[in-house]
This record gives sequence, C-alpha cells and structure tokens, in this order.
Amino acid sequence: MSILRFAIPTVLGTALIAPLAAQAGQYHPHTINQRQVNQQRRIFDGVKAGQISRQEYRNLQRRSLAIQYQERRDRLDGGRFTARERYQLNQRLNNVSRSIYGDRHD
Repeated sequence: MSILRFAIPTVLGTALIAPLAAQAGQYHPHTINQRQVNQQRRIFDGVKAGQISRQEYRNLQRRSLAIQYQERRDRLDGGRFTARERYQLNQRLNNVSRSIYGDRHD
C-alpha cells in the first residue's frame, strides 16, 4: 500500500503536464508530454495490479524523471526541439515503454 502513496502523486503531477502544454498551444496527441502521461498511467496500473514491484517502480520513475529533465534542458533554447532532440527523447521513451511492458509481463 505504501507504494501507492508515491505512485498517486507522481501520476497526478505528470497528468498536469498535458493541460499546461495545451494552454501553451503545443499539445498534440502524439507529443512527448502525452507519451509521458500515458507511461505514468501504465506504471500506476501495473503497481495497482501488483505487476510492478517496488524496485521496478523506483527504476521506472527515476528513468522517467531523467527524461523530463532532458526535455526541460532541450527546451531552454526557445521552447522547441530540434529533430535530433526529439529523436533522442523518443528513443528514451521507447526504452522506458519496453521496460514497463517487460515489468508488467514477467
């Protein structure tokens, strides 16, 4: 039950990203922010179902936070990504997505 105490604020905090991006006019269903929200939902669902252990949860959250930090750094130069930055972020998101799937199905 204590893992849910950490999961719920993380999911809610990440869920707040999408509406803020929408207000800024940068929201599209396939954006990096939307992928992050979807991944947080998948992590939370896995924790809730008992498919993701405490250690797996911590690892996934650490990796997700690192992606968020990279995204902030990449946006510092005018708020837009270069093609390379977008590619790198998407690759990292793909890796985390595969890990979520693996953790939920092992």
